Amino acid sequence: MSSPADVFIKQICHFNNEFHVIFSSPEPPPLGTRSVTLLVDISDSMNAHWKSMLMIIGGLLMNSNIQVDNVELTFPKPSGGTAMIDAVKKVMALPAHAGCELWLLTDGEETRFSGKFFNGMMFSREQSPEYLAMDVPELKYSELKYPPYTSKEEIEEQNIALVKFMQATGTTMVVLGLGDKVESMLNNLTGIPGVFVGHLKSGQDIDSTLDVVHTLKTSSGRRKVQTLLIKVDEDRKRKVPVKVATQQKQRLKKIIGNIKILGVVDEDEVPSPAVFIRDEHTLAKTLNEACEAHFQLKGKKELRKHVVAIKANLLLFFSIACATAAPSVIIAGKKTNSIITTPQDDDVDDKNYKSSLNMICSALADKQSEMSLLKKTEATKLPGSFSHNQRKCTYKEGCGQYKCTYSLATLQAFRNSATFDSLPAEILPTVP
Repeated sequence: MSSPADVFIKQICHFNNEFHVIFSSPEPPPLGTRSVTLLVDISDSMNAHWKSMLMIIGGLLMNSNIQVDNVELTFPKPSGGTAMIDAVKKVMALPAHAGCELWLLTDGEETRFSGKFFNGMMFSREQSPEYLAMDVPELKYSELKYPPYTSKEEIEEQNIALVKFMQATGTTMVVLGLGDKVESMLNNLTGIPGVFVGHLKSGQDIDSTLDVVHTLKTSSGRRKVQTLLIKVDEDRKRKVPVKVATQQKQRLKKIIGNIKILGVVDEDEVPSPAVFIRDEHTLAKTLNEACEAHFQLKGKKELRKHVVAIKANLLLFFSIACATAAPSVIIAGKKTNSIITTPQDDDVDDKNYKSSLNMICSALADKQSEMSLLKKTEATKLPGSFSHNQRKCTYKEGCGQYKCTYSLATLQAFRNSATFDSLPAEILPTVP
C-alpha cells in the first residue's frame, strides 16, 4: 500500500558563500499539501558528513512529489563558509517560496554575516545614513566565534538575533542540524513558535536517521510549540549480523536514489555507516514468527484469522513504547480499559484476544538479544493512564513495561506495507 505524498517540494537550494537553486517544480502544489523549500548547507565542513547528508536528504524527500530514482539531484563538492542568514533572506525573496515552509539542513552556525538586526530584518553592513541610524548593536558573525576571539556576551547576542530573525521570517522553519558543532544553536531555537528543530550526529545509522527525520516532519506538521530537541534515542542503537549488510545497502540505494555530491562519492559507492539497526523486513519476520508460534498454543488457533488486526494492535503499542517504556496493559487491559477494540467475532472473546497480545509481547521480549523486538524494563512506579483515539487505559503501580528496540520510522514503514492492505491506513502516534 503506497502512501500519498504528504509534502510538496517546491524548490531545492544549496548555499555556502553563494546561493543556488537546483530544483524548482513547474507544477503548483495540490490543495491541502504542505509546500516546502529545502535549503542545504554545502559549506566546507559538510565534507565530513556527506554520507549522513545523503541519507538525510533522501529521508526528507520521502513521501513527497520527488521520486529520487527519477529525478537527478547533484550537489557541488562542499566548500566555503556558512552564509546562512544571506541564504534564508534569498529564499524569502523567491516568488516561488510564497506559502512554503523552509526546511534547513546545516552542520554549523552562521560564519559570514556582518550587519544589524532591526525591525525583524537582517541588514548587511554598509555606510548608508539609514544603516548608521539603526540604533542597535552591530553583529559580526565569524569563523572565530569562540572566546577569546568573541566574548560570551557577543555570542549570546548573535544567537538571540538569529533566533529572532528566524521567527520574524513569518514562515514555518524546520531546522535539522548535523554534527556536534550545531547543537548549541539548535537548543537556542527550541520553544520558538513556528520553528522546529532536530539533531543528528554524523555517521548515525539509517533507522536512527529516518526516525529523527520522520519525527521532525510529523512534529512540525502539527504546528505545536516544540519544547525539546528531537534527537536519536541511543537505547535503540544496536549492531546487526553481517548477513544483513547487502540488504541494508539495497535499502540505502533506494533511499538515496540519484542524489549525488560531487567530489566525494563515486557513482557506485554506497554510504555504509558503521552501525545499522534492522529494517521493516526483519521486523516483519520476527513478528510473523512470534505470532505463528503463539497460534500453536492451546486455545489460540482460532485467532490466526485475526492476525492482521493483532499485528496492527501490536504495532500501535510498539510505537507508544518507542521513546519511553510503556505497560502492555495499554492494549491488553480488560474490556474497555484498553485503547484497542477486540474484533467482532463469535469465536473471539475479549479476554482471550487481549491475553494473546500480552503473551506475544512477552515472547518478543524473551527472544535472543539480536532478534528482540521489545525489551523488558522496570515496572511502573506510579499509577497512570494513556489515551489514544478517544479511548483510555488506566494502570496501577507495578505493571510490567516494555521498550521497543525498533525506530518509529521502521514501524511506520511496516504499517504502510501490503501486509495491512485490508485495514485503513494509520499514522502511528509519536509519543514524547
